[in-house]
Amino acid sequence: MAKLTKIGAGFFKSIKDLKPLELRPTNILIGSNGAGKSNLISFLNLLRALAEGKLQEYVARAGGAETLLYYGSKESPRMGASLGFEGKTGRGSYSFWLAATAMDTLVFTEEQVICPRIKGSEGRPEQLGSGHKESLLLADENRFLEIWELLAGIRIFHFHDTSPTARIRKQGYVEDNRFLQNDASNLAAFLYGLKQRNLPYYRRIVEAIRQVAPFFDDFVLAPKAETDQRSILLNWKDRDSEHLFGPHQLSDGTLRAMALITLLLQPEDEFPSLIVLDEPEIGMHPYAIEVLASLIRGASVHRPLIVATQSVALVNYFTPEDIVVVSRSQSQSYFERQNSESLATWLSEYAIGELWEKNLIGGTPSR
Repeated sequence: MAKLTKIGAGFFKSIKDLKPLELRPTNILIGSNGAGKSNLISFLNLLRALAEGKLQEYVARAGGAETLLYYGSKESPRMGASLGFEGKTGRGSYSFWLAATAMDTLVFTEEQVICPRIKGSEGRPEQLGSGHKESLLLADENRFLEIWELLAGIRIFHFHDTSPTARIRKQGYVEDNRFLQNDASNLAAFLYGLKQRNLPYYRRIVEAIRQVAPFFDDFVLAPKAETDQRSILLNWKDRDSEHLFGPHQLSDGTLRAMALITLLLQPEDEFPSLIVLDEPEIGMHPYAIEVLASLIRGASVHRPLIVATQSVALVNYFTPEDIVVVSRSQSQSYFERQNSESLATWLSEYAIGELWEKNLIGGTPSR
């Protein structure tokens, strides 16, 4: 699978000019509320919608082109993107411009791919056209399939909803087990399927859960009953009891930890092309955050991760090069990757998260 190496965007929400951000294996976004972290995640959602042929649906759900363009279409009549990737034949790029219409939608004014056809050769710009409402990446059979798969494989995970009515706590369809849903609503079905097809990985997940929840013994996963073979529930056992427990008897933090551990310890060949985690630390114990940091580093060996966080404790487990400070100044968002050399004096006494807390690297509210 191709690997995303750069992300650039312009005139999208508060991101007026995101000079291509080089992606490292781990990319930790920090910054104050409203700085622009969520807008970058929203842009990544746009890329996935584009690959799925749902750009117009995405624009409509967002409230129209006016809400997506930097200060509206009068200030920014179009928005653009430039992505770099490493594919089978070498380095390439994909870029496009989208312009606002009188109907408050967006259409392509330019869509371009540069991708070497032969390994070691130079790729030439190939224009896909203009005036179309959806991407033409798949218009010419499977010519740009690798790029399409890269964009379609961008997955943003939010495990915030663990309320009593959350889908993760309810019955799910047992066959919904090909990949973990963005809200982990199919966690029971996914784990059940993984146990059937790859038992060693299932056991690895169970062992990791025991690290953050010592009372946990194992899941008890099976279709509910003979009369309802299509439904499954996230049942589990306590190590000190033979009693069967259900998902409604798990704390919010434990349930989120189970979802995160499952996501990051699934078979490497099943990983999305880009994993995006939005504030994964919510409700987690400090030791669980340490385990989470270790899992993020492990997963990043196989696929790049983008993690938006407000947790100083989580940031402390990473290097300055992993940290991207998001700030907002003069009505636009800026993204600045840190480096150990410029912070060497401070790092001799403080961890990177402590420097953030002391406002020595930015990323805190300012007037």
